[in-house]
Amino acid sequence: MRRRAAPGGRRSSVVEQLIRNQQAVGSTPIAGSILSSLPPGETAVMIATENLTSDQARNASAEELALNLQSAPPHYLEGALDNPALSEEHLLEILRNPGTPAHLLQRIGSETSWTRSYAVKAGLVNHPSTPAATSLHLINYLFWRDHVKVADSFRLRPQLRRAAENLLRDRLQDLALGERITLARIAGRGVINALRTESNEMVVSALLNNSRVVEEDLLVLCNRSRSTKVLTTIGQSPRWSVRPTVRMALARNPRTPLVLAVSLLQRLSEEDLKDLAMRADLTQALRQAALRILNERRLSRSRRQLKS
Repeated sequence: MRRRAAPGGRRSSVVEQLIRNQQAVGSTPIAGSILSSLPPGETAVMIATENLTSDQARNASAEELALNLQSAPPHYLEGALDNPALSEEHLLEILRNPGTPAHLLQRIGSETSWTRSYAVKAGLVNHPSTPAATSLHLINYLFWRDHVKVADSFRLRPQLRRAAENLLRDRLQDLALGERITLARIAGRGVINALRTESNEMVVSALLNNSRVVEEDLLVLCNRSRSTKVLTTIGQSPRWSVRPTVRMALARNPRTPLVLAVSLLQRLSEEDLKDLAMRADLTQALRQAALRILNERRLSRSRRQLKS
């Protein structure tokens, strides 16, 4: 049972008709108790949706369908699909109904006049009971924001979520810069893997603030990036630049600006400093800076030992 509220006027006649329908199939009359307790200007009704029939759905008015579809049983939904008054909004109510069975979702998906609507396509893809063949076909026609939604929905089949991630990766380079920035901020694991080769520093900056990003992602970016702007963005990140492995990866990348690389050395271990001092692919200035810091630490340690 559920309580639905509606304004007066024409909607009142709809409510009265629904009450008569319930009485016709044996429900307890509820009109008196409901109507006497309503606030002024409103009409509400308790609808026993389990008592609704498919014949009622076929002959219901548009208003009656709107009141019932989101929680109606399957046989009512099936009758509603044959109702001449059925509209796009009614179809969306059926797609919001968690109890809509697979065979009805397949029927909706196979009707071209219904799936011309983008909202209907998206509703079918996002319903957990939609047959795989239908949802995998329709997902190709959705926009990237809906692909993100599907990829993040644990209610949906893993196969469908992977398909959404694949589409996002395939279309990544076709997105405008602003769209890539937004995607980087909200992307799930499957798409983050594709963004680890991103060369635009603004996209990388958004990615660094994504809660799903892990240290391994930063190490891939630091090791592979050839963009000084990307490397500088990582090196200036309050969240990531304090991590020793990230600092070391930045220092080892020859494309990291020298000023930034030298500033990262102070927090590295002596073992890491030794490694950097011996790397032939780094600039002489950086190797000398690593060696100088290493020698300073050794000297400081020797002085402390003498004092003790």
